[in-house]
Amino acid sequence: MTKFGIATLGHSIMLRFYYWRMRKLANLNRGHKWTPDQHKGFGIIRNLVSKRDSELMIAPLSNKFFIRNGDIFVIVEQDVVSIINGVYHYDIPVEHDLYIKIKSFLNKSIERRRSRMEDEVRLRIDRSLDNIYYETKHMKGPITH
Repeated sequence: MTKFGIATLGHSIMLRFYYWRMRKLANLNRGHKWTPDQHKGFGIIRNLVSKRDSELMIAPLSNKFFIRNGDIFVIVEQDVVSIINGVYHYDIPVEHDLYIKIKSFLNKSIERRRSRMEDEVRLRIDRSLDNIYYETKHMKGPITH
């Protein structure tokens, strides 16, 4: 067997081991089911974020998310989602895969809100720039050099 053949064989064995290991790791998470409380918690988060009057904030240093709409307040942390409505307080424990899904959803929601705000600001800037251009174009007075 040539040197190239041995290297190719070793590479092939490594790839097979890698794919086998990835399948095993994927199957570990596949069997996990969310509890009914976790489903309800994620549903509450989705419902609150979809409302335009909800406040959505992120604390980058503590890696927490905050959602507030009226009397309902939600705090999302790495291992627990706290839902508070002024009378009751619920703590829903979350596993890593659910936290990643919630975090991704909230980050995308924040990014959409930021994009809308940026578009709104840019529209205002374009209008004011057009006004400035129009005003300077029609200015009367002596030209000085």
